[in-house]
Amino acid sequence: MAKDSVQVELRVPTQVDVDLLIANIRHDDKQELEASHGDYQKAIQLSYNKSKYKWAIYADGEFVCLFGMHPLGLLSDTSLIWMLGTDLIAKNKGAFIRHSQEYIKAMLSVSPVLTNWCDVRNKKTIRWLKLMGFTFFKAEPYGIKGYPFYRFELRA
Repeated sequence: MAKDSVQVELRVPTQVDVDLLIANIRHDDKQELEASHGDYQKAIQLSYNKSKYKWAIYADGEFVCLFGMHPLGLLSDTSLIWMLGTDLIAKNKGAFIRHSQEYIKAMLSVSPVLTNWCDVRNKKTIRWLKLMGFTFFKAEPYGIKGYPFYRFELRA
């Protein structure tokens, strides 16, 4: 795939994007949300509603993913970062990785510490986070099911 062969568009998301994600979420992301929150649909809606900063990514006019961040507290310099996607991430892998680096850099300019938890079974997300430079900590029981999750973090 040539570098410019995919038209990537960053949009301010709407409820339509949330509904597209719910209907088309990647298996591993759904499994992670079920382990951490129980109801994956409510978890997606909660992430969307809580996030001060949030975006939808489209590739060649097709919905790919939602991502966002929200501060841990009013005066905190740390934000929870999240990204949930469809199988179109794999189809647009090169463009996704290139643009992810830009978006993460922009998020770090707003919040110098980005963190969250990732299900140890979510191998694709773990590879992507490591590629983006996140540090991983020892797996611990997390979420309503107590499955092992890694806490991850990136500092500006």
